[in-house]
Amino acid sequence: MVHYETKQICRVLYDFSASSEDELDVRAGDCVIVEGRVGDDWLVGYTISDLTNGRSISKTGRFPASYVTYQL
Repeated sequence: MVHYETKQICRVLYDFSASSEDELDVRAGDCVIVEGRVGDDWLVGYTISDLTNGRSISKTGRFPASYVTYQL
């Protein structure tokens, strides 16, 4: 179950390749908007590059919480 929280911007520290449809591919250096949390280990969100490139948000998915930092 996703627990929604105040949206936060995070920077991705490590590459993560999705292995299921509900996961999101992220790359080191990406910025993501985090919308929620699944347990202690996963965050749910989307990449900011989707917004800055003039595209609509193509996908929201989960990725490991330990792969991002909130310090921007």
